[in-house]
Amino acid sequence: MSCLAPSCKAFSPQCQTSWQLQKQNTLQNEDDFYGLIEQCRVICDVVTTATKGQTDDDLNSELSDIIISLKHFVQNIHEAVASANERSVTQRALFAQSDRDKISSWVRELDRRVSLINMHLGMVTQRRIDQLSQQINRHTFNIDDRWRVILPNPPSPFFGRHHFVVRVAGLLLNRQHVTLCGPGGIGKTSLAKAVIHDPLVAERFPGRLFYISLDGFDASKISTRTVREQVCRAVGLDGRFSERWEEVTTLLSSEETVLVIDNVEALVAPRNAESVTRIIDDFASSPSIILLLTTRSRNAFTPYLVTQLVSVPTLERKHAMETFEHLCPQQIPTDIVEELLDGVDNHPLSVNIIARRAAQHGWTGEELLSAWRTQQAALLENGGRKSQSLRATVELSLNAPSVTGLGNDARKLLEIIAFFPQGLTTVRAKALCPSAAAIVDALCVHSMIHHEGNYFTMLKPMRLYLGHKTPNPDSIFLNTIRNMYYRELSGTIEQRQALILAEDVNIERLIIFDFRLAINLDDSCCACAFFLDNLAMYKPRATVLTTMLQELPVRSSGFLAKVVSRPAIKKTVSLHNKNMLMKSAGILTSSIRRSTLTSTFLRTLFVRVNLPNNTSHKNPHATMKPKHVRYLQGAVRPFSHRNRHRHISSSAAPAVTISRIHSCTSLSSFLLLLQEHRGVLACFTTEICRLSRKAQSLFEEFAHNKKSDSPVAFVHVDLNSSRDAAAVGIEFGVRVTPTFLFFVGGMKVYEIQGCDVQQLRMHVAMFLHPVHPHISIPVPALELHTLKPILCEKLPNLDAVSAKLKGFLEDSTTTWFQPFDTSLSKADSMEILFGTIFPYVKASAALQCLPIDPLFDLWHDVTSSISWNIPEDQLFPLVDLWRIAFLNPKISSWCADRNGLNSPLGLLLSKACQQSSKKYLVTLLSMLTNAFANRALGWKLLLSAQNNLAALLEHTLVHEDRGIRLSASSLAFNAFARLQELRLENLEKGDEEETDHLEMEISLTVLNAEWEASVLCAVFAAIERESDNDIAHRQVAALGLILRFSPFIDHLLRLLGALHAQRILKTKVEEKRGIWKMAVCALLEEVADKLCPPSVLI
Repeated sequence: MSCLAPSCKAFSPQCQTSWQLQKQNTLQNEDDFYGLIEQCRVICDVVTTATKGQTDDDLNSELSDIIISLKHFVQNIHEAVASANERSVTQRALFAQSDRDKISSWVRELDRRVSLINMHLGMVTQRRIDQLSQQINRHTFNIDDRWRVILPNPPSPFFGRHHFVVRVAGLLLNRQHVTLCGPGGIGKTSLAKAVIHDPLVAERFPGRLFYISLDGFDASKISTRTVREQVCRAVGLDGRFSERWEEVTTLLSSEETVLVIDNVEALVAPRNAESVTRIIDDFASSPSIILLLTTRSRNAFTPYLVTQLVSVPTLERKHAMETFEHLCPQQIPTDIVEELLDGVDNHPLSVNIIARRAAQHGWTGEELLSAWRTQQAALLENGGRKSQSLRATVELSLNAPSVTGLGNDARKLLEIIAFFPQGLTTVRAKALCPSAAAIVDALCVHSMIHHEGNYFTMLKPMRLYLGHKTPNPDSIFLNTIRNMYYRELSGTIEQRQALILAEDVNIERLIIFDFRLAINLDDSCCACAFFLDNLAMYKPRATVLTTMLQELPVRSSGFLAKVVSRPAIKKTVSLHNKNMLMKSAGILTSSIRRSTLTSTFLRTLFVRVNLPNNTSHKNPHATMKPKHVRYLQGAVRPFSHRNRHRHISSSAAPAVTISRIHSCTSLSSFLLLLQEHRGVLACFTTEICRLSRKAQSLFEEFAHNKKSDSPVAFVHVDLNSSRDAAAVGIEFGVRVTPTFLFFVGGMKVYEIQGCDVQQLRMHVAMFLHPVHPHISIPVPALELHTLKPILCEKLPNLDAVSAKLKGFLEDSTTTWFQPFDTSLSKADSMEILFGTIFPYVKASAALQCLPIDPLFDLWHDVTSSISWNIPEDQLFPLVDLWRIAFLNPKISSWCADRNGLNSPLGLLLSKACQQSSKKYLVTLLSMLTNAFANRALGWKLLLSAQNNLAALLEHTLVHEDRGIRLSASSLAFNAFARLQELRLENLEKGDEEETDHLEMEISLTVLNAEWEASVLCAVFAAIERESDNDIAHRQVAALGLILRFSPFIDHLLRLLGALHAQRILKTKVEEKRGIWKMAVCALLEEVADKLCPPSVLI
């Protein structure tokens, strides 16, 4: 404290003496202040040096509190000194005595605190000395000092994961670290437990398998000491041995050891995460320690850990069914279980919870189904732990620090994706907020959502939980999506068609939400009308909107409108809008009831009837009178459910004898009938049902008209007659009356609910095998054609194909997405493809070396990985490689055992669309053509990819490119050549007891009626427009094979008569005679004269 003394001349000698004393006191205070500050500075330096590098866990808690208190005390002294320096000279002199007292109290308090610290330091030092002396006097522990290690029990039930166990065990045996990744409840922990109980793993690492679980720990409170204690307990040591960590790590590194760390993502959250994850790095760097980690995040949580990432998918359907049946002892009907499994995406935890809930309550199938439909989210709760509750496992993912760190927009984005059943397209998701692109990528990494094609979606159980917790998503985000959907509903034809075909369920969900909450009803009504009109045109199906429309309140008009409050008006619709909606609903209802064939087929027919033909070919029917249009439309009525026959009363029904109908009253007698008869037609009715009485009289008519030597038995079951009779209906899933069930060889192949007379007559006639109208017609030109498939056997330059595909992959700059079923990185995919697959194909083509199934599995994984990451117009070299491979019978047989997207056929076929490049289409068609070289693979393609195959043929048979049309025509011929083989075999076998071919024919007949008719229209339209001889030859042969022995010949003939097919084909023959080869013209003339009906005379 500096002091500027005033002049003392104006004061008396006594005053001057007093002032001199105060000045001395002030100067003395200043020296004391400086001494005190210097003492505080020395104390701070000592404390800082002593605690440098120490964490809160390393210090005694009481000592830490004392040091913090001392720090605050010294800071207060500094603030008081700074305040004293701001005083004037006079104030300093006046407060000299009080400052002196304050300095004395500070010195005493400072001495007390320093003494207290010294005492604690002495105690801590003595404790450390005692610990060191104990460690010096004891020996290093070894493996014999440990407790017995108890591993977790193997999981039960455990179905459908054994191939993953083999894969992970193989990686561990090869000394590779493995990370099991997937969303919550997917079965990562169960898989890890199964791996450590694998016999090969247990034999390789006897007594060296340790399981460390971090489940149940608060991630924010995990510390280095916590992790070390868990490791010690897993090894079989007391948690206090964590203080001797170097000895623990030495013990673990002494032999080959497998450490399983469950829920490892919890280690990323602690405040000292670096020191915690350093433990994992230390384990990974040890040459004798192998890590098996489970996590929900795909992020690398340690910078130096190199691990093999294995994505754990949901269960396959058959394994999910096995799990449910193992946990639920009740006999639940298969169709109900199928609905439940569809509702949870075969999610293992959800399947487990539902099955256990059903077993606990002893629910029947109907009770379980009712509980599921009314309380889906509540049904997925069976306890508080994450292994018993969907809520617990989802909240664990939502509250993970890596997810909460994304901000509030991440939660809103998850809710909006959960709101839409079909997910959100990439464009829509990224339009929600500026950071949406980064958020969705991060959520994919954390397994909260997944990228499926062009959509971001999530597992159904997670969507159920989020939808139940937040039924109303963020209004701003939802309004953004609403504007996009409503705008596209009134867009171009192509835009509307693509929208309805891909996202119709999303739009329906949004409109239902708007109607229920009365959100801007006028705009919602317009959007609903557009939606129903487009749905009727492009994808006719039933919708709950048609029921909701009838309940919409209509706005009052006139005087009442003036007295009704404005909020009430907003919750009503105008009469005009209500009428517009009801009209659209009527159009949709008519479209749904229109035809059992595809809407594509009907549109093709009516467009040809009502619109002029703009093709270059002369068409005498280009313009038609309305009367002619009505006539042709009438010819199509047999396809329509609206064309119903007159009601057949009981009195009008012909008399039947009881011996023609078996009356069944028990399940045992019904099963006996199934064994005794090759075919069984069963009718299930109840006495009180009016439709049942009508169906029973119709059933008696069918039984009366059947031939006496028919192998089909007619069985009637009255469900109300007894409990045993009701058991028959329960066994075969009969839920409504009347119901007709068709059985072949004891197997149910088809079901009709209700009493649609037209549909029943058609299927019963098919079932009783009437004589085909073409069976006695000679077709020598068609019979000259062999049924051997047309193949594309040209071998390309494999080096050029390899170079082209490598260039596409190297030029790809997008982030490489790893599908759940492969987990292959870009480098892995390229290494396998160009280092293994291409050399194998070259060697196989030259030396006919034996195929290896694991190699094909890997080849498919690479194909799946690449198809997710490069556009389809760059996939044609890879497709061409498969085209060559399918010529090898062993490769095609391997492919025939795979279904859906697990098959390269289904995977690559699903990528095709009308906008696909020419190169991709021609190579894809050639690959599909070669698939028919193997009989089993041809059947698989016809049975599992019917819709995609029909859509592909419809636009490639009339494509502008000749090569595409030629390949498409070859594919059509191969498909119906295979069907012709089957039908000829059935005709030759007659009524023999071998039912395999008959079952195949029944399945193809029932499932492919729509497909056969739509392909017929596509082939006929292609022939009408074709000018090339070779292409027309294949198309005409395909048309002849379709018509030769088709079980739908009556309907197909009506269709061809309405289209004037015979006249058009004969005109084509006359135009091309002398231009096309004689064989082609003769075949075309034969098909027109003998297989096509005469044109309708108008």
